Amino acid sequence: MASTLLTAGANPVHPVLAQFAPDLRPANPVVSPVPPYEGDVVEVTVTVVNVGDTAAVSATVELIDSRPNGDVVRIGVTPLSDSLAPGASALVHAPQFLAVGVGEHNLTIRVENVVPAEASAGNDALSNWMQVLPARTPPPPPPPDGVRIEALATLGFGAFVGFLFVVGIIAVVIVFLSRPEGSEMEPPPPEPPDRSPPPLRPP
Repeated sequence: MASTLLTAGANPVHPVLAQFAPDLRPANPVVSPVPPYEGDVVEVTVTVVNVGDTAAVSATVELIDSRPNGDVVRIGVTPLSDSLAPGASALVHAPQFLAVGVGEHNLTIRVENVVPAEASAGNDALSNWMQVLPARTPPPPPPPDGVRIEALATLGFGAFVGFLFVVGIIAVVIVFLSRPEGSEMEPPPPEPPDRSPPPLRPP
């Protein structure tokens, strides 16, 4: 009976060569203010993490705003401030922009232009939902005559008090001047002589 010999290596397994390269991923986006009102200045920050095997010498982070009306607006591109070692992270501030369009916005954050090239580029983008509220209505301005009327009312009361004060002073002066001079220094007038008949004497 013939035997079948199985030789080792009949189905050889080819070793997988490790690819040493950076792998940058965006994470933890933060939008400020929350929620934004239409016309507000919006700031977006994102953390970029290197989960690769080697350092990334440079890279850029792009921010895109997809508005409710269908417009897609590129907000801007921000470069990394320094190289990013394996396992390290960096906080990136995207350019500020105005919240335009009431409704649901989709912010896309994308890591691009990584040097050296990444081994895997499948996790370079991140989406974040943002709701923009209608613009705040400013409080109605005060009537233009409001301050003037209050000022006139205050002025009228002060003028009335001043008028009473002046009238009182004038009255005191008049009373003082109407008193005869030297009335306190003159002696009282003499009593009139008694001219009644003398009493009758008894007989």
